[in-house]
Amino acid sequence: MSKPDWNEAPEWAQWLGQDEVGEHRDHYWVWFENEPSQMSNGWIDRSADGRCLETRDVATQQEWRKTLEQRP
Repeated sequence: MSKPDWNEAPEWAQWLGQDEVGEHRDHYWVWFENEPSQMSNGWIDRSADGRCLETRDVATQQEWRKTLEQRP
């Protein structure tokens, strides 16, 4: 599957990034309300009030560190 379209994003989502390991045991995409920080295997929102939502879209991009983007 490819990257989710911003038209499918929750209203609150301001960032989209790919994580390395998830429910699918593969790369997957996550919507974030706040700009996330990079960890060893993906992105994390360290804020106290930020929301995030894992998508069902398994990513094909292996360089997940290059996938973070802000809402256009």
